[in-house]
Amino acid sequence: MPCHLHDQQPEYLIYGGIVFTTLSLPYLNQFSEYQPSGEIPINLHNMYSFHNRLEFIGQQIVIINQILVDNVNMGLDSSNYAHSFVFSVNDIKIKNLKHLANEIDKVKDEKNQYIKFGLRLNRFIVISTDEARNAEERILKQNSIALGRSENLIV
Repeated sequence: MPCHLHDQQPEYLIYGGIVFTTLSLPYLNQFSEYQPSGEIPINLHNMYSFHNRLEFIGQQIVIINQILVDNVNMGLDSSNYAHSFVFSVNDIKIKNLKHLANEIDKVKDEKNQYIKFGLRLNRFIVISTDEARNAEERILKQNSIALGRSENLIV
């Protein structure tokens, strides 16, 4: 898990208004800066504590940072999903954020109707791929975001 992001912007990916990123020490440090209590959510603290158990070099812990409200993700409350661990996409185990981006791009190319993100505690999020594709520009514009993913994830 990166301790510092010297001269780097954090990695992110937005799909269907869901903002994915990776768990890092700078991400955890934001809680002491911006949360009134300064407390790190327990699930993030536990995952950080067990970080040494990663299975291979290059593995990242992918999490949902927040959900940008839009019709495509209606019913998904950011407070219920923020900081959730993303383990799979369409039942394929995710290795890192780049792998997640590649799997999302494959789904776009295959014209699947839905995409399913597997989360911790047997929860999942299902999004219509057509609706996500149609909503992308609108969501980015509404939230003043230039790109739907960090530059290192652009194909």
